[in-house]
Amino acid sequence: MRKSFFNDYDEAEIADWWCKAQDPRKLIANHPSFLAAEVIFSLLCILTFCHAYRHGGRYLYTWIGITIVALFSESIRFWNEKLDLFWHAQGVLTFCGMRTPLYAIFGIYQMLLYSSYVMARRLRLPLWAEGPAVGLLVVVISFPLQVIGVKLLWWQWHDSDPSMTDRIYSVPWSMLFFDACTGCSFTWVLHILRRFFLPQKYDWRLFVREFVCVFVAAILGLCLCGASFVAILHPLRDILEISSGVVTLILLATYAVIAIIADRHNNDREARPQGERRFWFDELACAVCIYYIFYMTLIMIVRPENVVAEGLHQPIGLCNITELLDTPTGVKLERQKYICAYGHEGNYFDFHCLPGGLAPEQIGDEPLEWYIICGTPFENRFEYIAVIWSWSILAMVILYEVAARSGTTPADPVKKYVKRGAIPKYSPPTRPKITSVERQDSEELKGLVEGEEEESMREPRRSGETKAKITDVKRTKSPPKVKSERSLSEGRSPSRSEVPTHLPMPTRSHELRSRKRRTDA
Repeated sequence: MRKSFFNDYDEAEIADWWCKAQDPRKLIANHPSFLAAEVIFSLLCILTFCHAYRHGGRYLYTWIGITIVALFSESIRFWNEKLDLFWHAQGVLTFCGMRTPLYAIFGIYQMLLYSSYVMARRLRLPLWAEGPAVGLLVVVISFPLQVIGVKLLWWQWHDSDPSMTDRIYSVPWSMLFFDACTGCSFTWVLHILRRFFLPQKYDWRLFVREFVCVFVAAILGLCLCGASFVAILHPLRDILEISSGVVTLILLATYAVIAIIADRHNNDREARPQGERRFWFDELACAVCIYYIFYMTLIMIVRPENVVAEGLHQPIGLCNITELLDTPTGVKLERQKYICAYGHEGNYFDFHCLPGGLAPEQIGDEPLEWYIICGTPFENRFEYIAVIWSWSILAMVILYEVAARSGTTPADPVKKYVKRGAIPKYSPPTRPKITSVERQDSEELKGLVEGEEEESMREPRRSGETKAKITDVKRTKSPPKVKSERSLSEGRSPSRSEVPTHLPMPTRSHELRSRKRRTDA
């Protein structure tokens, strides 16, 4: 009978692999900067979520899609051992076999990708330019994190991988290439999927399709990023032997040119509103300020030589074991599989904090994965301060121009539904209440009307007598009748004496009152 996964491992081992906790006091003593980074990135993640929740609609789904990007990108190492290229430090909570700290899933990607996505949307760029703008902004935001993170041992890169030999301040150029391509690819795929599978107006009832779009965008975005490595970075580096730094700078310059051209030809009035004063310091602006001020402060006070990072790192093993890498271009590359315990010279870590300043030795033939590494001092502290401060100030100026001088965050049109209970039911009109004054007037008018009815009853008797008299007059005085008819035929209006007086005339309320007084008298 085939054993299942739960039969091979008990519940305690599964829970220990899924989530590992650590005493924060140990981090305060050995690795305080990493604990501060976990707290700061947790705060930044909350701010980005508040922004997405406040705007609602597709912004919230985009935030969820970026979290899915974080999960998949952190899980690539489990799919292929040759893609296992970096090791995180151990945080208060570390997941997936002590390989992924909490801030890597809820923190870094939300700050980099979501902030860049919203900032680029404020520019109102077309689809073909919005993706490069997002990729460029991701690098603008992530560069201080990359420099300080590797120097303070928040993570460790593979020591001898060919794709990471070209570095700037111990940061592989290929990682900056990855950040730019991930932001661009995710944005492109997300907008294309939404155009084909979703209506223009956001409909909350289509939440399944909304989630599928961001889920597929996270997967296809990473796949398209890998295709960019295959189509751009590997041929230029492996065949033409061009440095990864040069290729990355060409890519970033291309993104910048595309974004500038699209922005200069942008006719949307919402992209650059003039004469309109609005509140722009929202959750993302606050997050950006906290982010850069944290690094500007950290580079001034931290001492990397005092950092002691204990956890999972690149295994220490035999020095003569190498492995071949099959590149997409067909070129065979070789790298050292383990860190050599003898004669290791690291630019950003060593073993000076261990007894004798030597690397720990492996036990038996098994490589050693859990050990301690120590930080190294700044080669030139003022150079690091100049780089971090100048980059942070210039980046904040750029993001201020995008956030405050561009349009507001675009609101997705929302389809509205009217509830049946919201339609008011028909109710017959109510008769107005009669006040005492109105009741008095109505009684008076009632008396006038009754008097008028009595007059109308007397009128037929009088009208019969007047009719008899008029007929006698007509018989005796026929010429005047002809004269009047002739005058009417000639167009002259008859005199007042000729108008019959027996016809009823319109009366008003005051006339009724006066007539009643006369009858009473």
